[in-house]
Formats: sequence, structure tokens, C-alpha cells
Amino acid sequence: MKFFILTNHYTKPVEFSESALESAKSGAKRIENCVFEAIKFVGEQNVLKNVEINPEFEKAMDEDLNTSRALALVFALTTDCNKALVEKDFYKVQNLLSQIVAITSVFSLICNFFKKFF
Repeated sequence: MKFFILTNHYTKPVEFSESALESAKSGAKRIENCVFEAIKFVGEQNVLKNVEINPEFEKAMDEDLNTSRALALVFALTTDCNKALVEKDFYKVQNLLSQIVAITSVFSLICNFFKKFF
């Protein structure tokens, strides 16, 4: 439900529907799957703890808390991370994973598993 709410800007009305809720659930699962696959690849101990937050995320948050834009960045990072996993590029996966974890922890989305990192 939290992910669904974050996909909308807080100044806009939320239009609830089963399909919108399913879409949000599917999106959250996509990010979660990427994170778990990336952790299996690089190892928990290699998730960077002090990663610099992506400047695009800061812009989105400075833009009147534009959470939908921030989540679009997370999806872009997820896509890049999945590609890096296919290429087996350890350092790229490590960096992208660390950014995804840092950004999603701001929203407390998937960070229950990652509390030990922050």
C-alpha cells in the first residue's frame, strides 16, 4: 500500500483501483527481486553503506517531494542493475544495488531487511 501511495504526488488525488494496486505491487516486487538477486551476486557484506545519493533523487525530493519521479529513478536503477547482473559486472551491480538500497531506505520500502546497513 505504501508503494502505491508513493507512486502519486501528494498534491494529486489518489485514484484507487484494483489494477493500480496490482501494478504497484508488481513494481515493488520487481525492485525487491532485483535487490535480492544482486545481494546473492555481490554478497551482503559488499553492499556499500556510505553511497552518495543519486543527484536525480535529490532533485526529485527538492521538487516538492516528487516521490513518483524518485520512484521512476529507482526503476531505472533496477533496470540497469538487472542488465549488470546479466553481464556479471560485480562493481556495477554493487554500485547500483547500493544506490537502490539507499534510496528505498528513505521511503522505508524494502529496508526492513537492510536495517543493518544504515
